Amino acid sequence: MQGLTRLAYSILVGRILGPAALGELASVLALSSFLVLFWPSAGGNAAGKFIAMARGEGDLNSARSTQRFVAVSSAIGGAILAVVASLVVSFQFGAGWFAGLMAGALTLSLAGYNFSRGLRVGYGHFRTTALWDIIASTVSLTLLTGVLVAGWSALLLAPLITGYAIFAITAWPFGSVGRLDSVRRKEILRFTAWSSLNIMAAGGLLQLSIVLARQWASTAELGFYGAAVQLATPASMLSSAMLTAMGPTLVTRYASGDLTGMRQELARIMNITVAFFMPLFAIGVFWAQAVMFVVFGPDFAAGAVYLGLLFIAVSATSFNAANARLNGTEARGIRELAAVNVVSLVLGLAIMAWLGPILGAFGSAVGYMTGALVSSVVPFLIVWRRDSMPWFPVLGRLLTAYVLMAGALFGQKLTDGSQWWNVACTVAFILIWSLINRASFSSGLRWAKTFLHRRR
Repeated sequence: MQGLTRLAYSILVGRILGPAALGELASVLALSSFLVLFWPSAGGNAAGKFIAMARGEGDLNSARSTQRFVAVSSAIGGAILAVVASLVVSFQFGAGWFAGLMAGALTLSLAGYNFSRGLRVGYGHFRTTALWDIIASTVSLTLLTGVLVAGWSALLLAPLITGYAIFAITAWPFGSVGRLDSVRRKEILRFTAWSSLNIMAAGGLLQLSIVLARQWASTAELGFYGAAVQLATPASMLSSAMLTAMGPTLVTRYASGDLTGMRQELARIMNITVAFFMPLFAIGVFWAQAVMFVVFGPDFAAGAVYLGLLFIAVSATSFNAANARLNGTEARGIRELAAVNVVSLVLGLAIMAWLGPILGAFGSAVGYMTGALVSSVVPFLIVWRRDSMPWFPVLGRLLTAYVLMAGALFGQKLTDGSQWWNVACTVAFILIWSLINRASFSSGLRWAKTFLHRRR
């Protein structure tokens, strides 16, 4: 829900105030989102995990002590990071003290949101989480409309701060008592530290690409890139949702010692996600300019080049069945995944530092795409070799898709972006893709039917 809220937020700001205003907004949002990866996001994960463990053991006192300890830890981390955000925006961005205060407030409220979400999940309050997400989003967008109508551009972040704060305050464990033993405190802190490293390495590159782009791109160019990011990233939500639904079966089979069944399930997950979701990304690449024009308006048509690259990058990170295998089974898999994410982060940043001063925001996009491909391909190869997966056919289909996308983009240059060329590419891709993925489509439909039947 919050991803869609940010997209709607960006659309309203971009359409009414233009690319430069969206560039300013995008850079501050990216900075706050990156900073909370260092501790508060992992604090939410820790709350969800250890509270659920305590509840599973029937120890409600331990659950209350855990929520108090993690709440204090997240609040301290959020406060420190809020000061960092304020200083960076005020001095490094040169936006002034008021903008710095707003950035600090955004970081603190976002930290609270991440912790509170993990807390609610730990107690199994999924419907309550969804309800308050909807309320917070509605409040944010309503207030934003008022800010835009009134012309109070200095308060653009205030509606988002308010929405996050509402979600956090309504779940915050005020008045919690109890003290954890030193062993459990150390366990939580150790988990939070490692989780922070993994989350920051896995999810920090995209946010950093926007923050760094501010150093070598104009605010308008930054606005184009920020708009492209907001459009591309929600596209991975559907595949992530499917993986969330299918992933527990993979873990269950591994835990029961059914390695053959685990490999079969892993192959099925990979085939289904690639078959069903690659067309969405391909069509996004073909129609990037039209999508930018329709969603953000004619002033953003120049951002199509960023959107095309980001769709390719996000497509690679969406087919992450191998990541689920490493993260949800063997202990060494988590360490391998963290190592790969760190390497991809460093490589992506190095490319941004090299190409950014030359190519501007496009250099940031290329750096992110490179890091995303590395973080996706290496786990794929590790699992392929370790489990002897039958992935030559799916690799062939993936390569076919990317070759078709590259050919379509080359043709767009030759035809000056002809809409008829885009229509022809879309029809050809769908026909070819349907032909080479018949078995995967049938398997996916059977799985969906079984899953919906079990939910009744």
